[in-house]
Amino acid sequence: MPTASDQIIDDHKQCDALFLSVEQHVGQYEWEQAFIDFLKFNTAFRRHIAMEESIFFPLIRDSAGEDAWPLKDLQSEHAKLEMILLRIEESIRKRSKDDFLLHAESFFILMHTHSIKEEQILYPKLEAHKRKASVGPGTDKSDPRDMIPPLCGTSARQGRA
Repeated sequence: MPTASDQIIDDHKQCDALFLSVEQHVGQYEWEQAFIDFLKFNTAFRRHIAMEESIFFPLIRDSAGEDAWPLKDLQSEHAKLEMILLRIEESIRKRSKDDFLLHAESFFILMHTHSIKEEQILYPKLEAHKRKASVGPGTDKSDPRDMIPPLCGTSARQGRA
């Protein structure tokens, strides 16, 4: 059975695919479709961040206490990524491929390091918390997967048992 972390990592991949579509349309100077796909990506990305910050970050903070150090860094990076997305949106509106490529590269670099922190530090902490919470009488056995809304345009649970 896939873990909550597996589902969020799958969501990262779905978001990556949406952004790749934007890049492809910009590369072909298909500005209208690039903008449509950007809006889809931006909506999915913001939903993903909201879900992380409202569901997963509090679980980590509650379970890890002082060991939750990456959360402030990750939230700060979320804000930086959102600012870069504003610049990307502006570059698409202006139909400036050069500006788009500049900001897309900045977005990609920050997003790559950010995803590594989430996937190699944060999500393992979430899974450890889940395992710890499922041991012993009277513990909370809720599954964080039950709190995951559909993300990046499709359900994170699609095709899963």
